[in-house]
Amino acid sequence: MKNRIRVKCIFAAVWMISLTMFALADDPKDLNCDFESGLNKWRGDGRLKDDEKGNKVCQLKKKGKRRAEITHKIELPGNLAFDIHYRVRAMPGSKKVRVRHSVRNPKGAGFVTKDLNADGQWVDMKFSAKAAEGDRKSDRIIGIAFYEGEGVIQIDDIKVVPK
Repeated sequence: MKNRIRVKCIFAAVWMISLTMFALADDPKDLNCDFESGLNKWRGDGRLKDDEKGNKVCQLKKKGKRRAEITHKIELPGNLAFDIHYRVRAMPGSKKVRVRHSVRNPKGAGFVTKDLNADGQWVDMKFSAKAAEGDRKSDRIIGIAFYEGEGVIQIDDIKVVPK
């Protein structure tokens, strides 16, 4: 009887600790951001700017070889897959703009680059992320970078869509 009670207490303690740890981790949905209330845990070179319609956007400026980037660290429960959607534009006067979005983890990184026209038109972007098979949890750093070229890009309406 005492062993049964002890096992139940240990199970309850492990469950409470697990629940607390999961609650403290950044939920992938915390990435959702239209920048109206600030950068919301996004770190890096981004600055808030009002666009021509009065909406807040994240602006990255780049001159020279150093890339300008925003990043967000998240912890994924095992086997969770999701898409990240956002929109980006290169402002007129920018030159040879190349944007890179990435998903980095301790084991490596995946990234995609896209050239943008410097015409001020919004371009919809999408990329996918997934925790490694069998992992109980997996840290990821999501990044959006002004990778090559010079000038100004703006990023807005970042959304996470679970698969």
